[in-house]
Amino acid sequence: MKTRLNADLFDFFSRNVPKLEGETDQSWKERLKNNPNLVEQQIRKAPFAEQLRLVAMRRALAVAGGQRTGAAAAGPNNSGQIAERYKQDFLADAQSRQKFANDMVNFLDVAFEYGSPTDGSIFWTGVDPDKLVKQVGVWNSEFRGEMFGQLEATTDARYINGAFNWEVKGASVQTTQMFFGQVSERYGALAKGHVTSVQMWGLRSDSIFTTKELPTLLKHMADALSKGKTPAVQDITIVVLDPLGSNDPYKCFTNMDIGQIPIVYKHVPDSVTRWIRGRQDCAIQGYLNSIVPVRVKAFWMERGRRPLSRAAVKITGDYASIKR
Repeated sequence: MKTRLNADLFDFFSRNVPKLEGETDQSWKERLKNNPNLVEQQIRKAPFAEQLRLVAMRRALAVAGGQRTGAAAAGPNNSGQIAERYKQDFLADAQSRQKFANDMVNFLDVAFEYGSPTDGSIFWTGVDPDKLVKQVGVWNSEFRGEMFGQLEATTDARYINGAFNWEVKGASVQTTQMFFGQVSERYGALAKGHVTSVQMWGLRSDSIFTTKELPTLLKHMADALSKGKTPAVQDITIVVLDPLGSNDPYKCFTNMDIGQIPIVYKHVPDSVTRWIRGRQDCAIQGYLNSIVPVRVKAFWMERGRRPLSRAAVKITGDYASIKR
């Protein structure tokens, strides 16, 4: 008789079962489906607290309106099987749904962990997230410990990553986007030491890093400096892959240099492509210098030239492995 496993646990821990040589994605999935003990072994290796966090987080996001990847509807709220009293109390109208989603995302934000090692925080936009997650694991294994932290690789956000659709068609509340926006700010607020970011082409004008994570880092620095304190984050290195306006494969910018990074936007219509596919699809909107607080600039001038972060060294060495 086949073992019945929790679908969320099966989905997450199946990623730990390696493919056989020459095995396709489809044949790998069929092998796991026919041999659930392979995944069950991976689940048993994981601490129970980790399993509990995974199930609790995915359940909470689904209830709040998130749509699991491959599901026909956005969580149990839309299944038609939810208790009527529950629906009346929490989901009676758009305003109630928004408040309920906010409450659930706040629970996910406060109750779970999004910190990273000192000098090891990595932020990203535009690179292949799955490849980056894999590389962070490779880099940490080289140091035999968690030297580098990345939101979807080493924090509790990894239990949500890839399990839900980014956009729910027709939904008034985009819960998955709300979750990642909020915990990205938390990740930035908890960063310490020398942090690193890897970006494609420049800083995309509408990315989470440009609109939430980086402003959070800079604000916390400026607030601490205004009180005469040393900020938790002292240095920032941003690695730009395929930088716009250059033929170089990458450029690194540390502290005062980050003001030179172009802010870019997609300048071709959605009818051509929904995504930025390369330098040809984006244009420069401005430069980062305009959003760096004066106190932070002065602090960096006093610190003088700083070396690249450890994470930036690893990124530039393996940049071809994390590009899309």
